Amino acid sequence: MWWSILAGCGPGTLVAPPEVDHAAPPGLAVVVESVGAAGVTFGGVALNELQPSNDSTITDEAGDFDDWVELYATEAVALDGWALGKWLFPPGTAMAAGGRLIVWLDDEPAEGTLHATVGLDADGDVLELVAPDGSVVDTWTIAGTGPDVVLGRFPDGDPFVSPSILATPGEPNPADPGLSVDATDQMFPTDAVIRVELELSAGGQADLDADPYTAVPGALIFDGVRIEPVGIALKGQAGSLRDLDHKAAFRIEVDQYLPGQWLRGLENITLNNMVQDDSCFHETVAYELFREAGIPSPRVAHAEVYLNGEYRGLYLHVESPDEQFLARWFANPNGNLYEGEYGQDVTLAWVESVDLDQQGSEDVADRSDLVALGEVLALPPSEEAALALEALVDIDTTMLTLAGEVVIGHVDGYFAYPNNWRMYHDPSTGQFTLLPWGVDQTFLWAVDPYDPYGDLAWWMLEVPSLRVRYDLALWDLADRLAAMDVAGLAAQVGPRIEPFLATDPYREGSVEEMVGGMEGT
Repeated sequence: MWWSILAGCGPGTLVAPPEVDHAAPPGLAVVVESVGAAGVTFGGVALNELQPSNDSTITDEAGDFDDWVELYATEAVALDGWALGKWLFPPGTAMAAGGRLIVWLDDEPAEGTLHATVGLDADGDVLELVAPDGSVVDTWTIAGTGPDVVLGRFPDGDPFVSPSILATPGEPNPADPGLSVDATDQMFPTDAVIRVELELSAGGQADLDADPYTAVPGALIFDGVRIEPVGIALKGQAGSLRDLDHKAAFRIEVDQYLPGQWLRGLENITLNNMVQDDSCFHETVAYELFREAGIPSPRVAHAEVYLNGEYRGLYLHVESPDEQFLARWFANPNGNLYEGEYGQDVTLAWVESVDLDQQGSEDVADRSDLVALGEVLALPPSEEAALALEALVDIDTTMLTLAGEVVIGHVDGYFAYPNNWRMYHDPSTGQFTLLPWGVDQTFLWAVDPYDPYGDLAWWMLEVPSLRVRYDLALWDLADRLAAMDVAGLAAQVGPRIEPFLATDPYREGSVEEMVGGMEGT
C-alpha cells in the first residue's frame, strides 16, 4: 500500500483513484508538451509523474483508485500561492530538496488536503503548474493514455516526458522507462515469476467445493494492490479439475461485481495448475510458437499463487481470450467468441450447444454467423464451395492454427479431436478464425497431419487447393519451431521456476520430471 507522507512534504499525502474510462486502448499515442525544456528550473519544482487513468496502480487513504500527479523539487520550496490549474495548494505545504509530493486529481477535496478540485480526461486534457505570480511554469498536454500508464520524467527532473507502465509514485523515477505503454505487459513478464494472492471466505470455499464453476466473491492482491470484490471460480475439465484440497486452478473475473474494475488493463485472470504438463514449460513454448506465426494466442507467465496466506504453488498465468485479448489481434474486438467443449464442433449439429463465450456488441445475437458456417460445411467439399468458405473463414490463419497443433503434437486440440478450441467472428471481415487453447498436453505424442478429426479441418483438407495451403502452413510452423531456441528458453525458465516448484505443497509432478520434460521438448 502506497500510504505515505512523502519525504519533504507538508500536509499529509495519501494515494487514491476510481473513475474508470477504458475507451482508449492501451498504447494509443501520447502527446506531452512540457514548458521549460531544461528540466526542473521552474523555481525548483515541476510536474514529475502523472497517471491520468489509474485503474489499479495505487490507492489513497480511502482505498480508492483516482488519478494523481507527483511533483518533484530540486530545492526547498514553499508551495503557498502555487496552483494546479485553478486549485491552490493548502497553506503551509512545502517540499524539501529532493522531495516528492503526490496530489490526487479526483475533485474530492473532502477526502483530504491534497485532493485537488481537478479532474483529467485521459483521452485529452491539459495540466498546468502555476507559480504564485500567475505564470505557468509547467504544462503537460496529454492525449490517449491507456489504463495504468504514467507520464513521467525519466529520471526525475529530466527535460523530456515519456509514457511508461513503470509507475513509481513517491519513489525515484528510473532512468529507463522501458518501451511498453501497455499495462497488461506487467502481468506477463518474460523474465520473472509474478506473485498473485487470493482471499476467500470459509463460505466462499464451501460454495466452490459444491459448485466449482460458479464464481464467488473474494479478493485479489497483485504488486501490493488489493482489489475487491472479484469473482473467483475454479477451472479445468476431467483431466485437470482439482478441488481446493488439491492443486485447484483458478479463474478470476476482476470486474464480476464492479463493472469497469480492471487489474493492469485486464478484466480476467486465468491461473492454470499445470497438472497435465509436468514440464511446466510446454504451454510456454507452444503459445510462443503460435504468436511468432501471427496466430492470435495468449501471452503467459509463471506465477506463485497464495490463497488466504497459504502458498498454493507454481501456476501458469494464461492470458484470457476476452475483449482486451481480441483487441490485440483483431480489427474489431466486439464480435462473437465461441468455445467448444470435448467433442463439440462447428457443424450444424452443434450450433445451439457450443458455448457463446462472448456475445459481441457489434455482432449477431442469434448465432446466424455459426449457422452460415455450418451450412457451408454441410456441402460436399469442392473448389466452388471453398469460395463460400473463404468468405466465412480466415483460412490462412486457421490453417496455421491447425498446422501448429500438428507440429506440437496437440492431441487435445481441434485437429486431433475437437476440444480446447475457440472460434472468433470478426464483424469487420465477417470471417471466423480458429484460436488455439489448452496446449498443456503437447510435445509428447505425434499427430497424423493428414487424419484430422475436426470437421472444419477434414473439409478443408478434402479440397486440393486448400490442402496445398495447409501443406505450406505445415512447413511454415515446422520451420519456425526448428528455428526456435527451445533449449535456450528452457535454460532461462528452468532455474527461474525450479525453486517455486520444489516448494509447491500441492504439486503432482517432481522437479526431476520438470527438468526431463524441458529437455525432451
